[in-house]
Amino acid sequence: MSIRSPNLRPRETLVTAKKLQLQCQCVTKGDGLVQFIPGRRVNAKGRQDDVNFISLVAVTHSFGSRMRLRSQKYNEFLCFSQKGKLVLRRNGDNKRCVFKERITKDNFIELQSVVKPNWFVGFNKKGRALKGSHYKNTRRRNCFRFAKRETKDLPKARATFGPKFTIKNTMIERFRFSYALKISGSGT
Repeated sequence: MSIRSPNLRPRETLVTAKKLQLQCQCVTKGDGLVQFIPGRRVNAKGRQDDVNFISLVAVTHSFGSRMRLRSQKYNEFLCFSQKGKLVLRRNGDNKRCVFKERITKDNFIELQSVVKPNWFVGFNKKGRALKGSHYKNTRRRNCFRFAKRETKDLPKARATFGPKFTIKNTMIERFRFSYALKISGSGT
C-alpha cells in the first residue's frame, strides 16, 4: 500500500514558462530575431528594439525538452500547418504546436516537431519561414539553428516628450548653469 500526498494528483504535470528570444543563425537582414506578428505571420526579421514582437514565452508541461512557443503580448502560439508551413494560432493545444528542443554539437538549438520528427523550424537568409520538411537539405542546416537568449524582464516602452539629450539642449543648459554661477558669484 502506497501513501500519497493529498496535494498531488496522478499524472499531474509541472507547468513552467520562461521568457526568451530566439536568434536565427542564417538570417543576414536585421538582428535575425524570431518575431510573431499578429495576423498569422512569423519571420526572423526582428530587431532588438521591437520588444512587442520578439518577446516569446516557452511553455513546458514536464521536465522533458518538449515546449510550446507563445508570443508574450499577443498570446499566439507557433505551430505547423498540415502542409508544414509555420503559422500562428490562438489555441496552442494542438499537437502541431509542440516542439522538441535539440542541442547541436556547437551549442545551438533546433526546434523539432513532435508530430512529424522530420520537420524543423527554420528561416531563410531573408528571414522568411521555411517549410518544416526542408531540413533534409544539408546546405541549409544553419537556417534551422537558433541561439536562445533568456530574458528576465523586458524593458517597458517609455513615453518621450521630445529629445532630451541633443547638442543644442546641452549647450543651453551649460549656458544657464554658467550664467547662474556668474550671478551668484558677483553678489558676494
